[in-house]
Amino acid sequence: MIWTDEDILRIRNRDPNTFEKIYTYYKDKVYNYLIIKTNNNHDITEDIFSETFHSALMSAPKLKNTKNILGWLLQIANRRFNDHLRVKYREQKYINIVQKEDCVVKDTVEKLHDKEKFLLLDTAINNLKQEYSQILKMKYIEKKSQKEIAEKINKDIGATNSMLSRARDALKKELKKSSKHF
Repeated sequence: MIWTDEDILRIRNRDPNTFEKIYTYYKDKVYNYLIIKTNNNHDITEDIFSETFHSALMSAPKLKNTKNILGWLLQIANRRFNDHLRVKYREQKYINIVQKEDCVVKDTVEKLHDKEKFLLLDTAINNLKQEYSQILKMKYIEKKSQKEIAEKINKDIGATNSMLSRARDALKKELKKSSKHF
């Protein structure tokens, strides 16, 4: 289609009949251009397509003395597509930040739970008889073998195993008692 200087003037003045002609004549070409740009995503294409013609109408008074209306529309469509990409990029960046913060929060909560568990366990162990407390700390904190524990407390392995078993039972009872307070 060939556009005259009068047509360009009517476009600048936002003449509805002229814009209807532009829309009718170029809609398929602009839509096809956008469908290619969006990799066949019709929803995004339709959004950008409508933004393209709206932007063309809004920017019409600034239209230079060009008679290449299709080039003008495709340039607008390309800018709207790039705007879409920028928004999508920012959204993805925000989602990534939120996900990272989510992980940090979960890790922090887990660490707090671990600290609470440790404090609960430490309190329970310290509430036991000293000999039970001592043997449990050697076994589970210092990671000593039963033989090393037996040597340290001057008892044989059998007596140490018995004592360790009684200490574990006492710890279980103490933990049940302590956990009722929380």
